[in-house]
Amino acid sequence: MPSVVENIYSELEDSWVEEFISLIQVEVRAYKALLNKLEVQRYAIIDRDLLHITELNEDTEACITDAKDASAKRYDKIKQVSEKIRPSKELNSIEQVIPICKRQYADRLLELRQNLIDTLKKIKNTNQINHYLLEKSLEFVTRNLELIYREAGRSDKYGQNGKMNQQKDVSTISHIA
Repeated sequence: MPSVVENIYSELEDSWVEEFISLIQVEVRAYKALLNKLEVQRYAIIDRDLLHITELNEDTEACITDAKDASAKRYDKIKQVSEKIRPSKELNSIEQVIPICKRQYADRLLELRQNLIDTLKKIKNTNQINHYLLEKSLEFVTRNLELIYREAGRSDKYGQNGKMNQQKDVSTISHIA
C-alpha cells in the first residue's frame, strides 16, 4: 500500500509542476525587468533627465503590470493543486508546494523561490533609494525656486527725497496671483 507522501506525488503530476516552474520563471523575469527599469531610473534621477524619467515611469508601470499578471497566474496554479490535493488546507505560496513535490522539482522550486525573494528585496531597496533621490531633488528645486522668487520679488526704488526705499520681499508668484 502506498504511503500518503507517495499518493501526493502521484496526484501532483510532473506536467503540473513543470508548468508551475515555468510560471515562476516568467514571474522572476518580470520582476528582474522591473528591477532593471528602476536601476536605470535612478541614474536618470541623478542626471535630472526629466524626459527619460517620464519614459521610464511608463516602462516601469508596464513591468509592474506584467509582474502582477505573472504572480496572479502562479497563485491561480497553486489554487488548482490546493483544491485537488489539500481541499481542507489552502496552499498560498511556493514554500507550501515544495514539500509535496518530487525532489528534482523541489530543488528547482527552492532555487526559484530564493531568486524571487532576492529580486523583490532588491526592488524594495532600489525603490527606497529612488524615492530618497527624488525627495532630495525636489528639495533642491524648491530651494532654488524660493531663492529666485525672493530675488525677483525684491525691488529697490529711489524715493522723492533721493534715498533708496526697499520694498518687502514679495514673491513673483504672489504678484501674478
